[in-house]
Amino acid sequence: MRQLIFQDCHGHVAFVEAFNNGRKRTVEGRDVHSHGKITIFELPGHYTRLEVSASRVPMVVAPRRRGAKPQALILSVEHNRSGAQHEQANASAFFEGLGYNVDVIKDPSCEIIRNALHRLRVQEHCGKCVVAIMAHGEGNRITTSDGKKVALNELFGMLDSLEAPHLADVRKYFFIQACRRGCDPLCADPGINACLDADDDGPEQFTTSSNFHWCYATIPGHVAYRGRMFEALCVAAKHHPGGPMEHICMLANGWMQERGLLMHVQHTLTSL
Repeated sequence: MRQLIFQDCHGHVAFVEAFNNGRKRTVEGRDVHSHGKITIFELPGHYTRLEVSASRVPMVVAPRRRGAKPQALILSVEHNRSGAQHEQANASAFFEGLGYNVDVIKDPSCEIIRNALHRLRVQEHCGKCVVAIMAHGEGNRITTSDGKKVALNELFGMLDSLEAPHLADVRKYFFIQACRRGCDPLCADPGINACLDADDDGPEQFTTSSNFHWCYATIPGHVAYRGRMFEALCVAAKHHPGGPMEHICMLANGWMQERGLLMHVQHTLTSL
C-alpha cells in the first residue's frame, strides 16, 4: 500500500507501522478535512502491516463554508489564436459579474487540462460550476497547446455522474469557443436552442448525464468567430443583471443570431 485516500469527510486518523521483527512505529496522526476535495496520505510502504485508526467521532461530510463562491475554470489556448487574451478578459468579466471565482489557465496542454478538471472535480461547489474552453477545434474535438486533439465528451465525462457521483446535483456549465468543421450533429435537433432531455436517444452528443448545460460558439460544420460568443454573453448579462445563466445564454444566442451568427445551446438540466 502506497497511499490512503479520504474524500468528503473529516476526522482524525493515526497510523502504526508493524514490522516482521515485532517492532512498531507510530506515525504522527493527522486531521482530515476533505469536504469537496481529496486528502491523500503518502505511505513509505516498507512495513509488514499498517494499522489505521480513526477518531471515535463519526467521519461525516464537513459543513460547507459560508460565503463560498462557485468556481469557473477558463482553459485558453493562446498559441496561434490572435485575440485570445481579449477573449479571456471578456470571459473572466462575464463569470465574475455572475459571482464566480475565476481561474484562468493559459496555453494548457492535454495533461494540464485533464489535471485542471480533476482538481475542479474534487473542489467544493455551491450547486454549480463553469468550464470555458477556448481553442482551435474540428468536429467534436479541441486541440490543446501541445497539438493533441481531445474529444469534448471525454472532458465532459470527467464531471459526469459516473466519474463524479458527488456532482450529480451540481449544475455544470460548459462554454466552448472552437470551430466545428467536419462535425456531426450532437443532438437530435441541431438547431438553435435545442433542448435534449437526459433520457432521449439520438445522434452523438457531449453527454447524456444530468445537470449539464453547454454553449458552443457555433453550430456543426461551421467556423467560430473568435470572441463573439463571450462578447454576446457580456451584452446579455448587462441587459439582464442577476438573471439565471440559462436565460442569459439564450439572450446571447438571440443577439448573435441578429448578426448572422449562430450558437449551439443545449442542456440536460433536471430543472429550470
